[in-house]
Amino acid sequence: MLNNVAWTSFGPCAVDGFEATRARLQAKYGHVSVYSVDKFPRMVDYVIPSGVRIADADRVRLGAHLASGTTVMHEGFVNFNAGTLGTSMVEGRISAGVIVGDGSDIGGGASIMGTLSGGGKEVISIGEKSLLGANSGCGISLGDNCVIEAGTYVTAASKVRLPDGEIVKAAQLSGADNLLFRRNSLDGALEAINRTGTWGGLNSILHAN
Repeated sequence: MLNNVAWTSFGPCAVDGFEATRARLQAKYGHVSVYSVDKFPRMVDYVIPSGVRIADADRVRLGAHLASGTTVMHEGFVNFNAGTLGTSMVEGRISAGVIVGDGSDIGGGASIMGTLSGGGKEVISIGEKSLLGANSGCGISLGDNCVIEAGTYVTAASKVRLPDGEIVKAAQLSGADNLLFRRNSLDGALEAINRTGTWGGLNSILHAN
């Protein structure tokens, strides 16, 4: 079990008795910034992966894996034991235990369920060239070329209507390729339909890191 640590502009400090430590540092060096009180520090204080862009250093924890070509925008977040396997856009949250494939986009405000709390045990992965729309959520693995429509949350227990009218749990579709998850705007049902073509793909200019 890791202990909480005060991560400061002068390095890690024990939480117990920190105010005395702060006073000594201030007397000798001046102002002391405390970046967090946590078990893990920011990644960039200890390692900067090559070929990546991190708009806000506080949003990527040490222990994350960012593949070359990954861009983490200001509101993106990547936890430890999680990350990307190729060029990816991260504007949402990649929780602990989650892996995102090459060419995928985690849209603004989107969330991928992890394994830290809530009893989650399934390790979720997002396949290649998949898209989580803005403010969507994902609690199952997605295969390649999948899309979750903006504002749509898919948990493992969600009831999903298929094109033939059959109702299944979303967990039964975990890992399948070429699916679009959407909320029917007429009756509100969560649907999964087969998709072809492309959702537009990543903007290469934003990944020339």
